[in-house]
Amino acid sequence: MSNMPDMPAKLVYQPVAGFVEQLAAKSPAPGGGSAAACSGAIGAALLVMVCEFTIGKKGFEAVNNELSNVKSSVDAL
Repeated sequence: MSNMPDMPAKLVYQPVAGFVEQLAAKSPAPGGGSAAACSGAIGAALLVMVCEFTIGKKGFEAVNNELSNVKSSVDAL
């Protein structure tokens, strides 16, 4: 993990490989909080993906409104 180019200052603009490289480095930041935030963002994105694939799908009509509300709430994050 040591052949990575210089990374942008803001974590949000870094490629995943650069972020992981910095997590593995002997430095206090980024640390567990940044890793947790990244994991949460990925989880939220996957939840939206599930909603996108399920809303309007045959057999799931009973939960369309609930999933639409969930998707709207997660999108707002």
